[in-house]
Amino acid sequence: MILNIPLAARVVMGPLAGFVLGLAHFGTLAANVRLVTRNALARAVALQILRVATTILMFMAIARLGPLALLGAAAGFLVARTATLACARNPS
Repeated sequence: MILNIPLAARVVMGPLAGFVLGLAHFGTLAANVRLVTRNALARAVALQILRVATTILMFMAIARLGPLALLGAAAGFLVARTATLACARNPS
């Protein structure tokens, strides 16, 4: 745990980082689907591995901020998922 960052800052940084991470993670999912449909399977697999590895590493880094930051990051990640799905359903 990183102790020299105030608790309030960690509680704010967690959800914000999770939201940004979620936007990146789910935003690149559309690119991944396009690669699969164009039969660029090697690129699609590489992008998938990059997406998952980045998400895991970022959550591991956020976990060092403490349990409240990690919980907030998970919530922010799910909010980003909901926002990305809403935008995909209504692209206007």
